[in-house]
Order: sequence, then C-alpha cells, then structure tokens
Amino acid sequence: MSAPHTLRPSDVHGVWKLVSVQQKNLDTGELVRVHGEEPSGYIHYDPCGRMLVVITSDPSMRPEKSAIPAMSDAEQAQCFRTVAAYGGTFSLDGNQVLHDVDIAWIPGWFGRQDRRAEWRENQLVLHTEPGTNAVYGKRTTTELVWEKVTGNS
Repeated sequence: MSAPHTLRPSDVHGVWKLVSVQQKNLDTGELVRVHGEEPSGYIHYDPCGRMLVVITSDPSMRPEKSAIPAMSDAEQAQCFRTVAAYGGTFSLDGNQVLHDVDIAWIPGWFGRQDRRAEWRENQLVLHTEPGTNAVYGKRTTTELVWEKVTGNS
C-alpha cells in the first residue's frame, strides 16, 4: 500500500475505468470479486464538483435474455445484483474522496459516502467504509481499482 497523501482536485478530475472490485467480508475475512473477474465500469469526477459512477458485472454473471418481461423473477433479481450506479457531488479531504449522493440505484445509498484513496502506480484505489452491504446484507468493505482514461482508451 502506498503512503497516504493529500489529494488535489487535479488528481481525480476526469474519467476512470474500472479494473477490479474486491469485497472483504468483515465477519469471515473472505475476499470475493462480487462483480466477477471482468467487471465493467466508469467513474467521472467533473471539475464543477459532480461525480457519477456505473458498474456492471462480468458478462458471465448477467442473464442472457435482453427483455425484462421475458425474464423470470430470479433473472430480474440477478440483473439487480449485477449493476451499481449513483451520482452526486464530491469533495476531497486529505486522502479521502467524499461522495454526497443525490441519485442512486439503491435508495439507501443517498447521503455521504467516504472513500479512502491510495495510489498504486497509475491506479486510483478507492476503499469503502466498513458497513452492511446493501445488496448482500453482509458486513463488508470494498476495494475498487480504477485507471485514468486517456485519449480513446
């Protein structure tokens, strides 16, 4: 782990592509890639102070049917578990990125969400605060690894 440093706005502004998501169960210590081995996602931090994130799970975790009415209740529930999305404003405090969520895929995500940030070479790594996961109901913390999007990447 790299040493914490004070984040500057220029450190986070722009679009970041998701590399990996790993969740730690705080009761068992188990590490799980809750969005699979190849999740997709982007987080955007705008210079005006707004942010937006969308994450989808590895394609192998998504139902194959493309129309919701054709899906069973179980397939619809699986769709719900394979996406995460929210937006709002953000600010920086030391090595913390503070999200103030005002639109969210899960209503319980509204409000403040603090993310501890660290750098690993060219990657921004965000860590969630310990808490009960809104989808799985387990006590967890999550590590999200992002790479800055440049040019047409």
